[in-house]
Amino acid sequence: MADETNIDIILRTKLHRPPAPSDYVHRPRLSDYLDQQLERPLTLVSAPAGYGKSTLVSCWLDRCDRPSTWISLDENDNDLRQFLAYFIAAVETVFPNSVNETRPLVDAPSLPPLSTLVGSMANELDMIEQGFILVLDDIHSIQEKSVHHFLNDLLRHPPRPMHLVLIGRRDPLLNITALRARSQLAEIRLQDLRFTVEETATYLQNILKKQIDEDLAVAWSDKTEGWVTGLRLAALSMQHHGDFESRLLETQKGIQYVMEYLFNEIFSHQPPDIQDYLLKTSILDRFCAPMYDAMVGTGVAPGVTQNDAWQFINRLRKENLFIISLDAEGHWFRFHHFFQALLKRQLQRNYSAGDINTLHATASEWFESQGLITESIEHALAAEDYVHAAEIVEKYRHNMHEAGRWHVIERWLDRLPEGIIQKRAALLLAKAWIAYVRFQLERIPPMIEQAESLLDDKTAAPLLWGELNFFRGNLLYWQGEAETGARLLEEALARIPEKEIHVKNNTELILGLARQMIGQKERAIQAFDDRIRALDPSESFSFAYLTAGLTFVHLLSGELHPAKVQAQQIQTVTNKVGNLNIDAWSSYLLAVAHLHASELERAYHQFALAAQQRYTLDTRAVIDAMAGLALAQQLLKKPDAADESIDSLIDLVRELNVPHYLSVAYSCRARLALLRCDLATAIEWTHSINETPVPSALFMWLEIPSITQARVLIADGTEASLVKAKELLDTLAQLAQTCRFTNQTIEIAVLQSMALVKLERGNEALAALKEVVALAGPLGWNRPFIEAGQTMADLLMRLRQQNVSVDYIERILAAFPHTASTTPLPDLRSTNDKREFEAETATPIQNRKSKIQNSLIELLTNRELDVLELLAQRLQNKEIAEKLFVSPATVKSHLESIYQKLNVSKRREAVDKAYALKIITRR
Repeated sequence: MADETNIDIILRTKLHRPPAPSDYVHRPRLSDYLDQQLERPLTLVSAPAGYGKSTLVSCWLDRCDRPSTWISLDENDNDLRQFLAYFIAAVETVFPNSVNETRPLVDAPSLPPLSTLVGSMANELDMIEQGFILVLDDIHSIQEKSVHHFLNDLLRHPPRPMHLVLIGRRDPLLNITALRARSQLAEIRLQDLRFTVEETATYLQNILKKQIDEDLAVAWSDKTEGWVTGLRLAALSMQHHGDFESRLLETQKGIQYVMEYLFNEIFSHQPPDIQDYLLKTSILDRFCAPMYDAMVGTGVAPGVTQNDAWQFINRLRKENLFIISLDAEGHWFRFHHFFQALLKRQLQRNYSAGDINTLHATASEWFESQGLITESIEHALAAEDYVHAAEIVEKYRHNMHEAGRWHVIERWLDRLPEGIIQKRAALLLAKAWIAYVRFQLERIPPMIEQAESLLDDKTAAPLLWGELNFFRGNLLYWQGEAETGARLLEEALARIPEKEIHVKNNTELILGLARQMIGQKERAIQAFDDRIRALDPSESFSFAYLTAGLTFVHLLSGELHPAKVQAQQIQTVTNKVGNLNIDAWSSYLLAVAHLHASELERAYHQFALAAQQRYTLDTRAVIDAMAGLALAQQLLKKPDAADESIDSLIDLVRELNVPHYLSVAYSCRARLALLRCDLATAIEWTHSINETPVPSALFMWLEIPSITQARVLIADGTEASLVKAKELLDTLAQLAQTCRFTNQTIEIAVLQSMALVKLERGNEALAALKEVVALAGPLGWNRPFIEAGQTMADLLMRLRQQNVSVDYIERILAAFPHTASTTPLPDLRSTNDKREFEAETATPIQNRKSKIQNSLIELLTNRELDVLELLAQRLQNKEIAEKLFVSPATVKSHLESIYQKLNVSKRREAVDKAYALKIITRR
């Protein structure tokens, strides 16, 4: 009944095109028009209810040569993510696996920006080799602006193979005027859909099975104004009365009166049990025979069997009582929306509010029994039984968590009154899980405090207490209080039932990290190994999760080779797991290990894979992955690519609305500036940085603003900067050692030796470097030494002369981009030697400024030089774009890059500085 493998539970009945009714009147004037408009990207069929819009399009598709697909929309699709899920599912009913790149974006924990979704969808649809038709029926049900914006943007540059048909009672919120102006829109409206006299006569003859004279056809065509639903009601009434309702033809009252009268006539002639069935099932947007058994047994008419239900459905079909089949098997049905609305009105007249709520409660129970949870919740809410709706969410939240469907739980929670959520611990914990997966740790404490206040008995609800302990232990770990955190996590594990795989895996992972932090690394590794060995081969998800825990422990311990082995193990099972988040994590973890080992091409490849899944990977990890990608590109001498990655990172931070991560992006940009000898840009950034080092900011992350701040201060080289850098690094080193973050200890110790050199404490620098070489060598670390530059190469050569780790140092020196100086480093015990050492290892300020200016010339791309030349001619962006055959937006992007590289903020300043540096010459 439901497809559990899709983004949300996809109701396949919504993808079924309604079949043509047996009494359908072929309308060649309209079907021919539809054929002629296929080269346009959009057809809009817009008219009030009951004018045969869906029937017309469905019957046209029956005879159309193009493949087609259909979505019956409803109010529940007023969510961009859900709308796109159905959009993709519909396309893939005719072209399987054709939207593989867009589907993960829709499945991401945070939905990407609209431009990304539209671009990805348009590109994939445009690659389909065969023309097809996609129908969105009942588009008037969609009020969500983001859905209309999606359709508007998609139609701005429409995919060539797709012809979109929108059917609705009113125009969608699209730019209809622009679509008409571009000749992209075909329209069928009320005046087109009205039945002609000839069509009226044919239709009445099809239903009544008798000849209809022209005068009667004219009379009914005029009375109903060509409204086919009115004609059907009239025909059904004629069947019951045996006459042609002449009194209705004679009345001067309008179509609304005629409709009400005819409906009441038809309804009153049904047997009482049929009337009861009709009214009770009018609350359902879809129904089937087993559901009838549940619904009609509520209150009156007990003892109905499934056979009775099928007889009832067959009777509705035989009498043409506005019933529509929703699947090819004839299992699911719905009433025509117009007829359902009339039935609901009658239901409210004949049943009390309490009786109607009972019907909704019965429907909720039935849908839940079939695993159709969202519909079950909707009916519970319609019954005003908010407690039961909350209980359903609580019962199924972990199933959705395990499947990675955070957005589904979030949508469920959004439907519940906030007052109900605040009174139920499980719902508060569900909100905490959503904050956790987004690494919004600061949002969790008030949620778990409120949840705990609702749990008086610590012996009851073991899962809830286990979750509370998990969150408390988790938060303590990120605060560096791992010993207390580990104890709480162990208590959590003891309480969490074995079947709650999602909660158990998360708890075991963080417990392993906490044990590593308090010096119990071997115990953590053993626990992971034991659990992995105990897994059934089918438990791929748990295998990947626990192996990720092992990888974390190895990386934090600085052990690159085992970290790479474990990350590769995760990649071997990602296809079985089907969890794109885990797939992205495995690429990121492998990339980090390769980068530290200075295996730059491999790191670049894996970072690129992780960055491709930027909307799937957890937020903090994807921020770091994209920073790592930029760093790898810069170290590979690809500055333009690195700039593009940084720009993409900044755009992503803004798109995801996580401005606190902008500091990471700008930190990485300053780090790249240092690698390019652009000290001025890097120093300017330090004026805006003010971060207190905390464990959660260090962890295994590659880009840490406080560490980059120390890099810049060292490069600045003034005594005040060096002292500040040394103090900052000492604080960071103490924190890293306390947390047993060996990875960060290596990174920081390399910089400490650099700071000591600049502070004229050369012997201390060599001693510090000797320690970090002894630590990093057996673990395979190279990149921190290489990134530190030529001064570090000279220091390493001095250690090599002292026979310290000769083979390891040789490997590092071989990876430096330039051959290091062969002049031995002097003994630093005398003032003269110190001066000599300073002369050899520190760049004079004037020379440094000269190098900075020269580097600016080298960093400008050819296209940026072209833009500068045209800028000097005082051309505007649009004029520059025309001369370079690019868009004004591209020119603007080049200008922003030029401003950044020249450290200016205005067009004139850029030109003046370019003249001063002789980047361009005056004409």
